[in-house]
Formats: sequence, structure tokens, C-alpha cells
Amino acid sequence: MITIKVFGKLTEVLGTDTYTTAFTKKTVAELKAQLHTAFPALSSMTYFVIINNQKASDEAIIPPNAELALLPPYSGG
Repeated sequence: MITIKVFGKLTEVLGTDTYTTAFTKKTVAELKAQLHTAFPALSSMTYFVIINNQKASDEAIIPPNAELALLPPYSGG
């Protein structure tokens, strides 16, 4: 099981700010595929996957016990 913190407008799609799911794959791309199956609206949205406070690419490996988060695009100012 993994727990993912969810932020911004993504909470509306997932219906929660903390999502827990069974996940046995290894990469961010595989995680996104699983999330897009569970939440089809998510597949048309732009968002970042954060692993241990670092933005992760789709090829990134998700280590055991990692802290995960989903963030919508952000702008500074």
C-alpha cells in the first residue's frame, strides 16, 4: 500500500487530500497509469508527481516507503 498526498484542484478529482492504494509497480509512469484508470479525469490534467520532496520524471523509480504527492502546476510571484 502507498499513501499519496493530493493538493489543489487534484483533490476534487480524487475526492480526498490523502489517497491510499495498493501499488506493486516500480515507476512513476506505472503509478500514473493506475491513477488514470481509477480516475479517468486525471488523465487530461497536468500535474507533477513528487517523490520525497523532489519532482519526479515518468521514468523515476518509486523507492519503498517513499513520501509521494500529486501537485497541480504552480506559479511563483
